[in-house]
Amino acid sequence: MKIKVTDNEFPDIVVSFLLDNIIHDDKVLKYGNDDFNAFMDILNRKGFKSILMRYYVNMNPNTRTDYKRIKDVFRDDKSMKTALIEINKTKTTEKQKKGALSKIKYIAKILIGG
Repeated sequence: MKIKVTDNEFPDIVVSFLLDNIIHDDKVLKYGNDDFNAFMDILNRKGFKSILMRYYVNMNPNTRTDYKRIKDVFRDDKSMKTALIEINKTKTTEKQKKGALSKIKYIAKILIGG
């Protein structure tokens, strides 16, 4: 399976994975990375499910569909073993960069607890 996304859409794929990992904790593969598992525990404790869900509902429906096409790679059922995500570069404006930085600062503030 192969999906093509822009560099603006790729973070949405990541958010979809994180949300899938929180909601379907029993179905998503447990990776041997203890740091990642600890990170997911922090997201759960800090209440990120609602934040990620709100973001997911407002994202581009085509990006949600793209994630649904490859989500089985992350599941225990092994129906799909590999997926290729092709990321195409787009030009970003200064306004987009500032908006992304403000979102990162907001999330970091929540994670730190401030």
